[in-house]
Order: sequence, then structure tokens, then C-alpha cells
Amino acid sequence: MPPDDNNVLKYDHKKFAELPWSAKEEIQDFIEFVIHKYHGK
Repeated sequence: MPPDDNNVLKYDHKKFAELPWSAKEEIQDFIEFVIHKYHGK
């Protein structure tokens, strides 16, 4: 994917990798919540 693709989530991959698994799950759950909020299930 091109780095300037507006459909790609931009974040600090290195810092994300350093997070505990529980924090990564919380982030994933939040992203799914926002997507469902705007697009339904």
C-alpha cells in the first residue's frame, strides 16, 4: 500500500509493538467500535 493512502491507519508501529497485549486489544476494540458506529454491523 502506498504510504500516502488515506485508507491506511497511520500510527507509530515501534511504540505499538512495545505495548502489552491487553493495550493492543483495547485499541483494536476501539477501532472496531468506531467503524461500527459509523457503518453499523
